[in-house]
Amino acid sequence: MNRRALIKPAPKAFAYFGHKNRHIDLYPTPRHNHIIEPFAGGAGYALRYADLQVTLYELDESVCMVWDYLINASAADIMALPLIEPYQSVNDLNICDAAKQLIGRWTNPMAGKFKALVPPCMSKYIEQGKPDARVWSLARKKLLSRTVQRIKHWKLINSSYMTAPNNKATWFIDPPYNSTVSRGVYQHDNRSIDYAELSEWCRNRAGQAIVCENTESKPWLPFRRLKTIKGGKDTVEGKKKLSTEVIWCSDERDWPMTQSSLL
Repeated sequence: MNRRALIKPAPKAFAYFGHKNRHIDLYPTPRHNHIIEPFAGGAGYALRYADLQVTLYELDESVCMVWDYLINASAADIMALPLIEPYQSVNDLNICDAAKQLIGRWTNPMAGKFKALVPPCMSKYIEQGKPDARVWSLARKKLLSRTVQRIKHWKLINSSYMTAPNNKATWFIDPPYNSTVSRGVYQHDNRSIDYAELSEWCRNRAGQAIVCENTESKPWLPFRRLKTIKGGKDTVEGKKKLSTEVIWCSDERDWPMTQSSLL
């Protein structure tokens, strides 16, 4: 099976810190028909191969709320969701809380988290009649309505990665990075993670493990460089901040995907 040909380009269900979907094809393809994301977030890797068996683990209840909604929503449900006017609050929409969480993650997608109000910088993109898929719009609803039809078989578990049984699968492990950048971004940030324990846990996964980090973090596995990418935040000079992504792979066949240099 040519797994890289399953779903392309990689869809995006909702905005989440990290924005892995922008460069998901840099990562090794799955070697198993079951993908497990123990730190699900926006599940960019699983969405790339959505037709495979997928299990998500996530501690953040608001993120689980969105995934539960999307897994159970029909294409018609998505298309029936209201659009939002510039400066209108998502909380004023007459829809369920899960749908509010979904739309609120598209009011300012580069923030990577729920924003009730559309900020001025995004208002020009959501004016009625403009089909801009970068924010909550008719174009975005059409894309999402196609995505939800492909994830009905997904399994979602609101629990810690530590509770996941060690099934033989492709494990895409993308925890909060072990740096101050991750502080305060997630509901459950890196201060709740023992990285020495997580390192051992990753090494012991059955099947294929792919672990994500970046060079701003203190290494907790023998990571290798993947690629330097532009981040979502601007520097004081007004340029996009650069981030060097690194990975660790349990399967030696996946290492040619990375640069040869060790950190």
